[in-house]
Formats: sequence, structure tokens, C-alpha cells
Amino acid sequence: MTNKSYRLIALTCITLTLVLQCSVAALSSCEVKGLFIAGSITLIPALIYSLSPKPWAGIGAACGAAPFLIWANYVECFQTYQGGGAAMAYVLVWFIGIPTSMISGGLTVILVMWLQKKCLNTSSKKKI
Repeated sequence: MTNKSYRLIALTCITLTLVLQCSVAALSSCEVKGLFIAGSITLIPALIYSLSPKPWAGIGAACGAAPFLIWANYVECFQTYQGGGAAMAYVLVWFIGIPTSMISGGLTVILVMWLQKKCLNTSSKKKI
């Protein structure tokens, strides 16, 4: 696969995550604009990775952000509110979800490069 294919897959993962945010807003009482902005901010590392020379990291970064967004959507939109004050689920997403997204994108790069190196080593040994 080429970098263009990986970039397309990464941008598709980002788009699907934003569609998830909008569909949660459509199915609940949450507002669309707020969820879309929160999802967009959380997916900044995935977008940066997908535009880099190694775009497969964008796939890992988008997949790393999705569980945090799903959890925050549940807490903010579906779980019955039981406390006073404002709900702060997205603060946790931004402080933990964004770094986790960055780390999962970096680990994806390491994993893919390791697999490529391993495949190249085994194919060069077979030729000898």
C-alpha cells in the first residue's frame, strides 16, 4: 500500500469519529456544535499524523482517541446527571485522551516500521 492509501484510511477514521460525535448529538439532548468541536480538538494529533510522511500513525491516533470520546459522550449525554455544577468529562478527554492519541499514533509508527523491517529481513534471507 502507498502513503496515499494510508492517508485516505487515516482521514476516513477521523471522519468516522466525527460522524460518531454528530450521531450521538442527534440521538441525545446534547448540542451538535459542542460535540463536533470537542471531537475536532481531540482529533488534532490524528490529523497532524495523517498529513505527515508516515500517515499510518493517523489511523492509530484516531483509534486511540475514539474510546475517550465514546466515554465522554456517554457521561455527558446519556448518563443521568447526579451532581451539582458543570459536567467535566471532556476535560479528562483533553488532558488524557489527546496525549494517549499522540502516543498511540507514535506506537503505530514503531509497530509498522518494525513489521516492515522484519518482513524485509525474512524476504532477503529467502533470496540467499
